[in-house]
Amino acid sequence: MTKLLTPNVVLSYPHLFKAVLRKNAKPDEKPQFSAAFLFDEAALTAPETKAILAAVMEAAYAKWGKKTVDTWIEEGTFELPFKKDIVSKGYPERFKRYISCASGADYPPAVVGRFKDPKTGKLEVITDARRLYPGAVVRVSVTVRCYGGEKGWKPGVKLDLANVQLIDDTAERLTAGGAGGEPDEFGSGEEKQAGTDADFDSLLG
Repeated sequence: MTKLLTPNVVLSYPHLFKAVLRKNAKPDEKPQFSAAFLFDEAALTAPETKAILAAVMEAAYAKWGKKTVDTWIEEGTFELPFKKDIVSKGYPERFKRYISCASGADYPPAVVGRFKDPKTGKLEVITDARRLYPGAVVRVSVTVRCYGGEKGWKPGVKLDLANVQLIDDTAERLTAGGAGGEPDEFGSGEEKQAGTDADFDSLLG
């Protein structure tokens, strides 16, 4: 599955270092690594976000057909990964959408920084969960997955969590937001220095 990169987004409800069972989990559900990621206007209209949405629609059309998916969207019976219930979640109004992503307990996300580790020449690996707090600025790699569509199962597309890159751990903490090998989709790292698209919105509803 192709990994897609988000622009810089804000982390919320991080469970990146230990798999946990979600609230109101069904009896057969298993613990997951998970987080939500908040998009402000700039992130929402960024080329990376448009590429993710294009991949979401491409996957949906390939699975169910364009006519069927467009009808579901018009009827409001198709679930897209970009959610807009910002106020009810207690998030600041500067955010416009969010995505919730998860991966199974057997697939922990790699968490890396933006700078090279001078000892390895590779991206620094982050193991301190305190640096990945609600409000930290990150980039995320995700994969697209279709689900449902059978009788009794609402159809939709999810973005599964792959890996996370910490961009800024000095950003303001959110009052709402709760608590592998080296990935290559973020590039080779930087040398640390001393010292509203109408078509997009219409698809999201």
